[in-house]
Amino acid sequence: MMSWFLIQLFPSRENFAETATADESAIIKAHFAYMQELTAKQIAYLVGRTEDASLGIALIRAGNSAEAQNLLDADPAIRAGIFRGTVKAYRLALHNPIPET
Repeated sequence: MMSWFLIQLFPSRENFAETATADESAIIKAHFAYMQELTAKQIAYLVGRTEDASLGIALIRAGNSAEAQNLLDADPAIRAGIFRGTVKAYRLALHNPIPET
């Protein structure tokens, strides 16, 4: 049985978006590609960040918390140490279909 998990992502420094190096920007592109892959595989259902880039989230489905943690640990931005993250079991109570924009 698959369960819901909330991944929270935090940049390694407060002004990361404004001060990212070229190498860090390349890692962020790899992170985004990884999130696109998880979404295409219907593992991730919602992915995004706050306007100020201080927090990113992903709502995912996994078999258990260890599997969810492995998905987080495989993120290129986590592996490179430019993001830190948490995984929390999530109880989805209500939702609407996401409207087309």
